[in-house]
Amino acid sequence: MLEIGIYDADLNELETVTNFNALQWTRRLYECGGYKLILGGVFSLPTDARYIIRHDRNEIGIIDNFNVDKIKKETTISGYFFENLLNSRVINSTGIVEGATWIVLRILAMQYAMTYPRGINKFWTSTNFGSAEEIQVQAFGEKLGEKMYEIAKSQKNPWRIDFEESNGTGTAYLKIWQGKDRTPDQSENSLAIFSVNEGNISELTYYKNTENYKNYAYVAGMGEGSERVVVEVDNTGEDEERYEVWIDASSITKEDLTDAEYEALLSQYGTEQLKDYVTIESVYFEVNPNSNLIYEADYDLGDTVTFQDDDFFEEETLEANLQITEITEILEDNSRSLNLVLGDENKTEVEKIKKEVV
Repeated sequence: MLEIGIYDADLNELETVTNFNALQWTRRLYECGGYKLILGGVFSLPTDARYIIRHDRNEIGIIDNFNVDKIKKETTISGYFFENLLNSRVINSTGIVEGATWIVLRILAMQYAMTYPRGINKFWTSTNFGSAEEIQVQAFGEKLGEKMYEIAKSQKNPWRIDFEESNGTGTAYLKIWQGKDRTPDQSENSLAIFSVNEGNISELTYYKNTENYKNYAYVAGMGEGSERVVVEVDNTGEDEERYEVWIDASSITKEDLTDAEYEALLSQYGTEQLKDYVTIESVYFEVNPNSNLIYEADYDLGDTVTFQDDDFFEEETLEANLQITEITEILEDNSRSLNLVLGDENKTEVEKIKKEVV
């Protein structure tokens, strides 16, 4: 039986809920997730309640909304995950942060959300790993959480906040991690292939949109006219046609940087912004309830998986390797279902998969 804990602002457990009508739990890779919990009857929420936590997971939901409907005889509790608290902090300085992605993310979180007087209660940093590639970041006036997600997406090195409990109280920890490659291009992890031939999908729609695609950026920093500093970011592939975009980066200041360091900073900013100009490739399908792939064991949020169909284009094979960027788990009427999103996080044009779990 699934247990849901009600916790106060100090992450002390107040009570446990075991009976509910429905639960929707949405995890996202490069933006904050959220939840909705529906309880039967009128539920009396403790006055100092601040969070809900699933005891079978380590994710924390903020109690943002509480609604009692006496006509329907049900109580609804909903909100974002703990990650959204980082958007209550604004980056109010223009200092340069540099290092590996996980180091940059840790420094930003510690500076703006873990240090007095701006520290978020019971929030600290824990296990971190990822790409060793050095980056430079400067931001000013941006929400901390949104900036951290932007950096994570550009480097494919996501972050999340996990709950760890001991003796009825707990701590929220920042963790930087990476999903697994489960495509045929590697041999380290088990494969996750969704395919008609594998018998694990039952419906299929394919979509591709290139109208917003850009692969070459002119990033314009400080200065006026011919004196303005402009760097170029080239993401064109071999023999690929160039699609250009102008990116205004006048908010990025030079301060005490050398010319080379400032240009590197602009280049990093351009790399982050180009992530908004991608080709949207989407494959929509329903996964067979008796799929050979098991959620969390064979695939999970952040993993890169493969879709295949040998006959999609009349004897032409369709194949795409895409990252799982969203998972919504729905528990209702003694049943469980999963809705997955693969590919770019444009919510109107992404790849969606629905899987019924017995």
